[in-house]
Amino acid sequence: MDTAADLQEVAGIFELRYGLPDSLLFAMMGAATQWGAEQPDGTAGVYAQSPGFLAFMKKTFGLTYDPTDPITASQATAIFISWAYHRFGAWDMALAAYAWSWSGVAGFLRAKALGLAAQLPAATVAYIRAVAPKFLRT
Repeated sequence: MDTAADLQEVAGIFELRYGLPDSLLFAMMGAATQWGAEQPDGTAGVYAQSPGFLAFMKKTFGLTYDPTDPITASQATAIFISWAYHRFGAWDMALAAYAWSWSGVAGFLRAKALGLAAQLPAATVAYIRAVAPKFLRT
């Protein structure tokens, strides 16, 4: 699993299996700062997943996996993005849930539905722009 083509192939398998847009997972890998490296804040792996995200995946989906393994990390990420898309109904909100938090997105959408001024964090919007600008609608 050393080449970009290998990683893209793995991502494509899980995109197809979980109904994600083509090349979305590979773009998410590209947005991670350093593939496979642990960061000072504890994020690690090809998707730069935080310890909190790993705990959420274990609690919510019963998944325990190595975030530095591209295969298991891609499947877990696909499961989360698919779940978030079905929960929020839009790819940009699924990506926001991944980059920020699902509860933050739920609160954002509740505020918008009530007509309140609400904005996603700038870092979340920047992440969506970097990964999949065609989905950004907020």
